[in-house]
Amino acid sequence: MDEIIKIFREIAYEGRKVRLLNLYKGIPVSYAASITSIGEASVTVSTEKIQLVAMYMAKETHIQNIKFPYLVRAGVVLVNPNRMDAMLSHFTYQPERLGQITRVRIEPGYPMQGQVSTPQMGQVEADLTDISLNGLGILVDEAVVKSDADPGDEISIQVQLPGMAALAEDDEDQPAGPHPITLQGKIINVKTGLPNGKRHLGVELHPNHPARLEVARFISQRQLELLREVHSIYELIRHENEDMGNPSPATPQY
Repeated sequence: MDEIIKIFREIAYEGRKVRLLNLYKGIPVSYAASITSIGEASVTVSTEKIQLVAMYMAKETHIQNIKFPYLVRAGVVLVNPNRMDAMLSHFTYQPERLGQITRVRIEPGYPMQGQVSTPQMGQVEADLTDISLNGLGILVDEAVVKSDADPGDEISIQVQLPGMAALAEDDEDQPAGPHPITLQGKIINVKTGLPNGKRHLGVELHPNHPARLEVARFISQRQLELLREVHSIYELIRHENEDMGNPSPATPQY
């Protein structure tokens, strides 16, 4: 950690900024931050309110700067929305995390059930856990799966995306009312033995499939919902701080 603190001092001396990276329910949140103070084992940074909320909720953030050889993970000690800053500590290098926290995989926010089918597994009920333009994650019951699903297997997913019925009603080419869509892809990873007898399938969607337009609409709609949610949480944190007269502590998780 001493090396990381030393690099922070070099960045601050040169008057440069760092970039913070977080995920908020599947949406990457990344804004620049100014270094406002450096202690023996902590660094205080000033950044945008959306980033502060994402940091406050996650109890951590990741930091980029050309001077760091790898992505840096930091625990969030406290957040002060009135000063628009946060104190960070417990720094470690995370060379493998960048791709994981910059990929948009939207969490629906409400139960999304559908049906999936493969030649090997048959047709089973499934729960959608996350979705992006390139892929999605689904949970199926081990007990009802007829045989193993393996990476490389073709898969079909039928699901009703929340809120998309209203959009379909505005589209002259789509019938009014509920509007389930069918997505095609292939399984890229499988996790078995999960709690409650579940199996997780990671799916890569086929490019240029017509239904991906519906997915893009849903992701845009969900991003707007989450941004409104972030603003509401920020106002709650700010009012809480004004009432208490203290910044909001955030106990880091390690």
